[in-house]
Amino acid sequence: MKNFGGRIDRNIYLNLKSIDEAMAIIESLSIPELGAVEIDSSEAIGRIASEDIYARFSVPHYNAAAMDGIATKAEYTFDASETEPITLTCNKYTQIDTGQPIPEGYDVVIPEEEISYDNNRNVTVIKSFHPWQNVRIIGEDIVKGELLIPANSVIQENAVPLLLAGGIWKIMVKKKPRGLIIPTGNEIAQPPVEILKDGQIIDYDSNLIGKLLEKWGCEYEVTGVIPDSIESLKNRILSSLESFDFICIIAGSSAGRKDYTTKTLSEIGKILFHGVKMMPGKPFSLAVVSGKAVFGIPGFPASAYFSAQLFLRRYIERITSRPIIIHSLSCSLSQNVPSKLGYSEIIRATVSDLYNKIKAIPLKRGASVFKSIYESSRY
Repeated sequence: MKNFGGRIDRNIYLNLKSIDEAMAIIESLSIPELGAVEIDSSEAIGRIASEDIYARFSVPHYNAAAMDGIATKAEYTFDASETEPITLTCNKYTQIDTGQPIPEGYDVVIPEEEISYDNNRNVTVIKSFHPWQNVRIIGEDIVKGELLIPANSVIQENAVPLLLAGGIWKIMVKKKPRGLIIPTGNEIAQPPVEILKDGQIIDYDSNLIGKLLEKWGCEYEVTGVIPDSIESLKNRILSSLESFDFICIIAGSSAGRKDYTTKTLSEIGKILFHGVKMMPGKPFSLAVVSGKAVFGIPGFPASAYFSAQLFLRRYIERITSRPIIIHSLSCSLSQNVPSKLGYSEIIRATVSDLYNKIKAIPLKRGASVFKSIYESSRY
């Protein structure tokens, strides 16, 4: 980029990468060590265990009645049958409710519906029972010392009762990756804005990228808008490196005369690629500054969304060791869609059953068109 008489020439894309080539570079990036933090087990849903978690208690931790009835010795019932019932006097059993401890010396629970009482509270039994029948023995569900959750597992909502039952009140989880989002450009206005001047653009990309990061298990902050100034952008990046695991710069990575992101990053770090053979999302770039990944997110909303879904998402998966599930569906387009030769195009579409065949119906295209992403069910 050169300056002739005050006019800044446009950037050019050099050595555009295919999606596969760009993804291979993402895969080769060094990832930051997140460290760990202790939190309450009840607050752990969605977090990632940083170490193996073992039960402190057995469940149950005592022999417990599995139903209402009487507790007794199984051997008392071995000879019982419908033709030759046996009688248990009141000193050979005790009444018991579900969940209560089995008294010492007893090893079976006879359900209430399987017995009858006489006027002296003696019990008639008409079938035999084996030892520990209808009893929840110690460790039936969880054994003390048992591995409950392996390291690097995502804590699901159904795991929290497991942790609490096993006596785990607090657990060590990986810290959430911290991302900084830097919107750039003199034309960018951060909401709320009452009156938009001609040429002004509302900063919706910061919210878009931030909410994707949040959905993927990250924390994020958004700076104020950085004006079109290499020094301002450079200072903001360098001052943030220690506090954040990665940085996303919104806009400024295209080929316009005021797109300063690539120039700035080339001065303070190493650009790994600038431009991808994809539509939308061509201006996406990646650099490394002091060992930290810095993503150049295109300014157009569809470009920002799809490049983040492809590349930023994969980087977050690698940091967290947590796969982000993307549901897929096999179908064909309902019509021919011409695309630029040599480029991969992401088509926004709705899916419908046409003549007993699942078809994807293309929606409005273009990097600046965002409404069709909201309206689409697949891409």
